[in-house]
Amino acid sequence: MSVQAEVPLPEWPGAWGDPRPAARMIIALPLVGLMSLILFPMAVQFIYQGNIGVGIFCISGGLVCIGFFIAGVKSVRIRRKRLPRRFIRGGGSAGEPGLRILYTISSKAVGVVWLASAAVFFAVRGFYLVRNFTVSTSELRPALGDIELIFIVICVPMCVFMIGYMTLGKHRRGSIFISPDSLTIRQGSTVRVIPWGDIGNVSPSYMNAVRVVRVVPWPEARIAVELGRNPLDRIQRGYYERNMDIFPNLLGMDPALLLCLIRFYWQHPEFRPELTSDAVIDRVRRGELFE
Repeated sequence: MSVQAEVPLPEWPGAWGDPRPAARMIIALPLVGLMSLILFPMAVQFIYQGNIGVGIFCISGGLVCIGFFIAGVKSVRIRRKRLPRRFIRGGGSAGEPGLRILYTISSKAVGVVWLASAAVFFAVRGFYLVRNFTVSTSELRPALGDIELIFIVICVPMCVFMIGYMTLGKHRRGSIFISPDSLTIRQGSTVRVIPWGDIGNVSPSYMNAVRVVRVVPWPEARIAVELGRNPLDRIQRGYYERNMDIFPNLLGMDPALLLCLIRFYWQHPEFRPELTSDAVIDRVRRGELFE
């Protein structure tokens, strides 16, 4: 049986609510898709008329809408009966054996394209705002334009910063690594490690309205955090030391199955040696994490 074969799924935890997408997502997806269909023909028309700037503005806006649409479609699918393609045995940073689950490439690609499109969208909008300041005769319009321009000046560098954070980190493709000794997350320029004995709880939770598997240490313990030079990670160091949030959607894995996988090996130390072999994959295929 291949890793991509269907596997049994555990019951859905009540703490995550019903396993269905949010109503606002169902409403927003058709609207965003419609906007992208409108903006691209508009871009062609403006470029044909010689208005290149507005055409680029419409193209970038359309790409932003497409990014929202793709991310939304991926989030609509909650339960996943197949394991991720990159659900494999692999080595840790020190070469120790264990189970590695890589983040999906599509999640990062969509994020980078969306951020780049948003940066272009805001930059073009800012250009036209500055150009129109000198010809506007309304007192209210320049005031509103000042507020919008400040917003743009903040958003464009943030988009560029996040693109760098996602693409230039030491661990460009994030992953979680589960070994007989510890649980590790590598993402961007950070590495977080917690030994099994320091884990106080593994539970379903939310982070920014997204379902996560939250690993929390005992009160007297801390998660070991290795940071790069990114200031965003340094600001969050205290949170990283107290919480390890694992996003099933970034792994392309069923949230309840991921929860059961981590919780099982936390609660059953006698079975952790099988994390170094295909036995862990066989256990998942047989549905023995939750029976």
